[in-house]
Amino acid sequence: LQRNMAFPAVATEDIKIGVALSACREAYNQKSGARTEFQLARVLDKAGQKIQSQRILGEAAEHGHALAMTNYAVLVGEGGDIATEFALNQKAAAAGNILAAYNLGVSYRDGMGTSVNGELAIAWFERASLAGDDVAAFNLAVILDEGKLVAEDNAKAAKFYRLAADRGNVDAMVNLGLMLENGEGINKDIPAAREIFRKAANEGDAFAGQKL
Repeated sequence: LQRNMAFPAVATEDIKIGVALSACREAYNQKSGARTEFQLARVLDKAGQKIQSQRILGEAAEHGHALAMTNYAVLVGEGGDIATEFALNQKAAAAGNILAAYNLGVSYRDGMGTSVNGELAIAWFERASLAGDDVAAFNLAVILDEGKLVAEDNAKAAKFYRLAADRGNVDAMVNLGLMLENGEGINKDIPAAREIFRKAANEGDAFAGQKL
């Protein structure tokens, strides 16, 4: 179901539609499985054949391809079926897809397709964060920082703001700078706050520039 890691991935913008469409369609006709269905859907989408692409992406999702499930969930959600979107992300996350784990965090945080559940939102954001997702780390920190869905935990919030900031997340840099400036959940450290505001300002954040 997964890509052969011995070969590099092909970015969407690098797909050579003619040869890729021919090869993927032939493999699809020979019923080569969910991974081939997913790749054919990618090529069809790049070629502008959106309806065919969505249909075959649905086949790949039905046959257990985790990324196909996640991508198809987005399309289903855009069509208004958030319950199916949530169910697809559950299956994809259970199969190890990190984007699906992030999406579940959003669903539990915002009550999309399920009830609001702060603890589960944190659990799924943390899973995505540990896999390298900076936005998941930031969102997790915000939940802990605000204390609306779960009990406020500024120390843990600062930890995940720092993790996201170290990965280049500008919003996390700003919030961590504020915590360092005020000694909230972390030791007060004005020079460190100044330095992180400087990094965010260099990335174009106007508020960080004002704070600096």
